[in-house]
Amino acid sequence: MLEAILNSLHNWFLIPGAARSGTFEVVSGTLDVDFLKCDQYFRVEGSVFNDGLHQHPGVDMQDEVFDGTVYPMAVPRAVVELAEEIKTWCEKNPETDKVSESFGGYSYTRGSTTQAGTSAAVSRWETAFAGRLRPWKKVGGL
Repeated sequence: MLEAILNSLHNWFLIPGAARSGTFEVVSGTLDVDFLKCDQYFRVEGSVFNDGLHQHPGVDMQDEVFDGTVYPMAVPRAVVELAEEIKTWCEKNPETDKVSESFGGYSYTRGSTTQAGTSAAVSRWETAFAGRLRPWKKVGGL
């Protein structure tokens, strides 16, 4: 969920000048580098199997050697916590294109609740949390 949020924000919270390019190795699911702190988020580009967002030591990675770039990140705790809240909201409000349906005597109407607690039409997390995400949104780019 955090990766989708950062992508939507056009903000990866990259640390200026901290990107490292070269040959990297993932061993036993962990990126073998010494420039990331424990639990620090980082983004990988140029890998066949591991492009995207990870958290060091990244035991979820697939072993490989690749030429690419590793971007250390400084994601604010508030964004990480909001990502967990959005994930919970998404589990309770699965995305669908159906607002209402009826057949054979059965009728169902689905609405959602906005963050302000008011009833609204079915919405996506981007809409439901737009106001709270706005402070971190960038106009474009990484």
